Formats: sequence, C-alpha cells, structure tokens
Amino acid sequence: MQLGAIQITSPGPDSKVVSPLEARLSVVSQKDSKVYIALYGEDGSLLADRLLNIPNSSSNEYVFAKLSFGIRAAGENGYLQVTTRDNNGVLMALNTVRVLLLSNGVSQITPPGNTIYERVALETPSYKAVVSGGVLNIKGTYLPFNLQQVVLNWWIFMAGA
Repeated sequence: MQLGAIQITSPGPDSKVVSPLEARLSVVSQKDSKVYIALYGEDGSLLADRLLNIPNSSSNEYVFAKLSFGIRAAGENGYLQVTTRDNNGVLMALNTVRVLLLSNGVSQITPPGNTIYERVALETPSYKAVVSGGVLNIKGTYLPFNLQQVVLNWWIFMAGA
C-alpha cells in the first residue's frame, strides 16, 4: 500500500472540538490540484467547507484551515473529510477523521491516527486505463473502520461520448 496522499495531522480521531475547527494537513498534489476540506455533522449535513488551490505539484504541501461551525445540540459526532482533485476534477485522494463537535467549552485534540497509509488504495485500474470485454478487474487494499459493507462506485467515461 502506498503512503497516504492526504495526512490529517490535527485533529486526531475522536478529538473534541469547538468552533472553529483548526485542520492541519499534509497533502501530496499534482500541478493545479484542488484541496477540498469539509466538515459534516452526524446527519450528513455540511457544516463548513473550504476549497484551496495548489498551483504547483508538491510532494508534501502543508495546509492549515479554520472551519467555523454551529450545532444545535451540546455535542454531536462529525467527520472532517479532505479530498484532492486534479485540474480535470478527477478525485485523486480522500481521507476522513471522526470528531466530536461541541457547542461550547474547550477543544481536546487527540494525536493523529494512522497517518501513514490510506484506508483505501486502488492499484488497478489506473486513471486513463482502457477497459474492454465487460469485466472490470479491480486490485487494491481496504483497511476497514467498522463492520459495515463496502460500496464501490465507479464512473466509466465512454470514448467519443
């Protein structure tokens, strides 16, 4: 499995955070990449987000972002999700960390979790691979977070369409 293209160094898993959430990341990017940082509540609603442009390719771009949010309850589960896309909008990497969002109080940040590897790494097919014959062979590694089923969505772009 390859090293993670997105490493969330803060907040760590199950951190207790009050607004604003301060995200610290290390991102591997291509030229003209976009980094999207989103904070979701426990019902899946988008609480805050930021879109950053990375103009030059980088093997280790440090990113810091503050995300202000508001919740109605005293606390709720949330997810910080970070994605990178190339200049064509193709998803290149994704990483998430679960946090506990608090409406007031003091943040308690835990150390980063497994920042070395991606939870999901697909080795084949590669981007721009030619697929034919009606069968798509996929090779990769998945490190489960829980016992729920894995759903794989795959988009196929037809040449000349």
